[in-house]
This record gives sequence, C-alpha cells and structure tokens, in this order.
Amino acid sequence: MKTGPFIKSKNSTTKMMNQVLISLIPIILFGFYKHGLVPFFQKETDIFGMLYPLVFVILGGTFTYIIERLWVEIILKKKGKDTTKYMGQSFSVLPGILLTLIVPLNTPIWILFFGSFATIILGKMVYGGFRRNIFNPVLIGRLCVIILYASVVQRNIYEVGIINDTPILSNIMVVEAEYKTIKDFFLEMICETPIILCTIAYIYLSCRKVIKRKIPVIYIGTVFLLTWWIGHMNNLSIWYPILQICSGSLMFGATFMATDSITSPTTPIGQVLYGLGLGILTIIFRFLISFPEAVFMSILIMNIFVTILDMFGSQARGKVHLYATLFIICATIGLLVAYSIGKSYVYPITIVV
Repeated sequence: MKTGPFIKSKNSTTKMMNQVLISLIPIILFGFYKHGLVPFFQKETDIFGMLYPLVFVILGGTFTYIIERLWVEIILKKKGKDTTKYMGQSFSVLPGILLTLIVPLNTPIWILFFGSFATIILGKMVYGGFRRNIFNPVLIGRLCVIILYASVVQRNIYEVGIINDTPILSNIMVVEAEYKTIKDFFLEMICETPIILCTIAYIYLSCRKVIKRKIPVIYIGTVFLLTWWIGHMNNLSIWYPILQICSGSLMFGATFMATDSITSPTTPIGQVLYGLGLGILTIIFRFLISFPEAVFMSILIMNIFVTILDMFGSQARGKVHLYATLFIICATIGLLVAYSIGKSYVYPITIVV
C-alpha cells in the first residue's frame, strides 16, 4: 500500500451511526406523543396503546438485528467473538428503526417482520453485507411492505383541488370527504408530521458532517422550483410548491434516505446531479404516473446511477465547461418535464402522507 498523504476524517462509522440515532430520537418521541400520549389522555386507548409507538420502533430494530445475526451465524458461519465483532460493525438495528418510521403505525407485526426480513436479506446481505449494498435497504423493505400488503396497511391519502378559486384539501380515505383549506392543512402537517424535526435533524447532521448536505438542498429545491412553475402556469400561488415539499415523505426521505453514505454519490458534482435527478423523478412519479411512493422510488432508481454520477463528478472536477454542460442538461430535462405537466395539469392531485 502506498504511503500518504491521505485525507483522514475524525468521524468513524460508529460515531456517524450514533449521530443518526440521536437525530431520530426527537422524531421517535414525536410519534410517541402523537400516537400514544394524545390518544391515551383523550381516553381513546389503554396503556399498551400508549406505549405501542415505542414498542413498534423497538420491535423493528430487534427484528433486523435477529435476522442479520441468524444470517451471519447460519450462512456466513461465524461463531462467538467473530459474530459479535461483525454485528458491532454492521449496525443492523438502525435499518429496523428507520423502517418503523416510514411505514404506517397500523402495520401488523407480522408484516413489519416481513419488511425487516426484506430490509436485511434483500436489501443488504445478498450484496455482501454492510457497505456493499447497491440500494438503500430500508426502502427495499418499505416497498415490499407497501406493494405486497397495500390493502392491509392504511395510509392517509389526500386530494388537492380548487373550489371557487380557493385551494382545498380532502381526506379521501373516509366515506364523506372532510374539506379544509390549505392553511389548515399546513397547520395539520406541522402538528401531524415531523417537518420541523426533520429540518432540525438535517441541520444537526450537517453540522456534525454526518450526511452530504448538498443532496437534501438540491433535491427539495428542485421539487420546489419545478412545482412552482407548474403552479404558476395554472395561476396557483406560492402555497402550491410549499404544499409539495411539506407533504408526503419528502422531508424525511431527503434527510435520512437520500443521504445514505453507501448508496449516494461521494463527489460534490455527483451529489448535485443526484439531487437534481431525485427532484425530477419525484415530479414524474407524482404527476405523470401518480405513484404513491414517489420519493422512495426516486431514491431507489437514483441508487442505480450512483457509480456513473461519481464517474461524471470525477471527470468534471476542475472542468467548469463539463460541469456546466451536465447541469444544463439535467435542468433542461426538469424544465421540459414541468412544462409538459403544467400544460396538461388537471385537478385533483393525490398526495400520500
């Protein structure tokens, strides 16, 4: 091996994973408050129902740990200290915790176990384990849960429309839709989903240099600008792009999934192109395909191109004209997609929260 100089980071993998866990604690507690304490004090559930949001998270982490440990002992045939060392460096609990935060709380335990199995086996171990996976393993588990058991797992689905030139939103999961103004929706989103906590987590992880800070900014910014143009072409005000970035799983996905250190680009230019691609794909899935898992499917698709994006990023480093060309191509594609959507846009649009 050649001797230095090498760039050395003070952040070890263990420290980074611990920082991610710390940033998730407020979000977990938020879920405990929303789905546990509030129903309990309103006498809508018992003590077990109050504690269930925490139990749900613990079960997810436990499932992924047990499944990976069994794989290590049975398939990899590691024993004793070798197993302990491997598990200590694999961080198998974190994927399970993340999975519980992106599937509905009403997910049956056996389906959560299946999702945990898919997360570890299909998303991680078949590629060789930690740091060798191509796709974000948590999103593999999420898609298996939602696609295979969509009829069992209930989600909140809203339709956005215009009545008397006023933006309204209705919950179409109920028999009689309850309409509310977009202002009320924003207030509900702040109270019902951890948008602010995701923002705080992004700031915290960025300051600790745990995540790639460019990716969420470019991703969310691309979705905002493209949906602003779509809304502008249809005489909709600033509420529309704000609605798009606040709804669904965009904030959480951009902060915790898109920035995964293993399945996202390492070069700065690659990260910019990656964020642009995520934004464009999210718009395509939301508007042209009406696919409810737009954010997570976009991340999984872009995972495929990480190596290519890093190659472009390496070749374009220091070459402004090449970097500018790549950026212009991506931006042009995004604008053409937004223009096409804006010209043929018809209400309502379905949003999954």
